[in-house]
Parts: sequence; structure tokens; C-alpha cells
Amino acid sequence: WNNPDATRDTFTQDGWFRTGDLGAIDSDGFLHITGRAKELLVTAGGKNVAPAELEDPINASFLVAMSMVVGDAKPFVAALVTLDPEAVRLWLRGRGRPESTPLADLVADADLRSEIQRAVDTANRLVSKAEQIRKFAIVPTEWTIAGGATGDTVVGADAPLGFSCSFILCLKVRSLNSDHQSLSVQFGKTRVAWQFLQF
Repeated sequence: WNNPDATRDTFTQDGWFRTGDLGAIDSDGFLHITGRAKELLVTAGGKNVAPAELEDPINASFLVAMSMVVGDAKPFVAALVTLDPEAVRLWLRGRGRPESTPLADLVADADLRSEIQRAVDTANRLVSKAEQIRKFAIVPTEWTIAGGATGDTVVGADAPLGFSCSFILCLKVRSLNSDHQSLSVQFGKTRVAWQFLQF
């Protein structure tokens, strides 16, 4: 905030916001997000946190489809977790509960949260106290085009944990920028640019 140089560095010369995501275009012309250019979050307290160190152990839980560690410029590290629907059905069956229970009905389930907490605890044992996940939210939809997450944004008071984030997992590339190393896309009034790791 109030830092014109940093603000200028966050945008391309023609006004597109740099997301920090890395991507690759497959042979069918789809863009896949493959990582982050800036692989570190820096908390409000100045602690550098490598999200992958926390996300990988959480993603290893059989109930988890994907996780995303958040907390850049925030007072603590948190995680958003999506569930694997098939694994959840098996988990419910093993507990004698209805397999058809919607994921949205399970985000506050104490038993399920306990299972996810174990995965978070496993991840937390790998990092210092300042890097540990203090809160997590279970997100009831998958981060896929079919799940409706493409181009979706979670903002403000409606956002889990109060964090603002957006994610775009895959989209059809219609045209590349003239440098053939970046892509710019517009969603409503939001303009986003990606830098490519590979072609």
C-alpha cells in the first residue's frame, strides 16, 4: 500500500496484473497452472513460508483432493482444503454414515475436521512454529472447471478465514501475447497475466 514502485512492478506495461502463477500450454491449447513464480509467502511478521512444504503433506491425506496455503502479508498462515468426493464416500461408509451426504454438509463435521487436522498437524511438524498453519477451512467444491472454480473469486467476509484469493486452474488459450511467453485474460473487469514456464 502506498508504494508506487511495488504497485508498478505488479502490473505489465499495458496494465495487466501479474498473478505470479507459472503455466504451460498443452498440445490441445489448454493452459495449466504448474506452480508459482514466487514460491514463498511472506507473513505480516516477515516470516518466509514455502507453501509446497505444507501443501504436499496435506495433499497426501486420502481425503484431500487439493490444498492451498494462504497468508501472504497476513498475520498467520492458513490453508484452504478441498475434499476427494470418492474418498469421502468411502470414509462415510466406513463410519456407517450415508454415503450420499453432500460435501457442503461435511465442512463443519467434527470427525472429518479431525481427520484433516491430522494432515495439517503432519505438515506443521515439518516447519517452524511461525510457518505453521493456524487455521484451515474445508471448501465444499472441487477446484475444477466442472466444480465451478475456474475464474471464481472468494472475497471479503464471504471468504473462508477472511482471506481474499482467486484461482484459475485451466482455460482454453485463444491467443498468446506477441512475446509468446505470456498470456493475458480478462474476467469481467479483472485483467490477469501469466508468464510461461514452458510451452
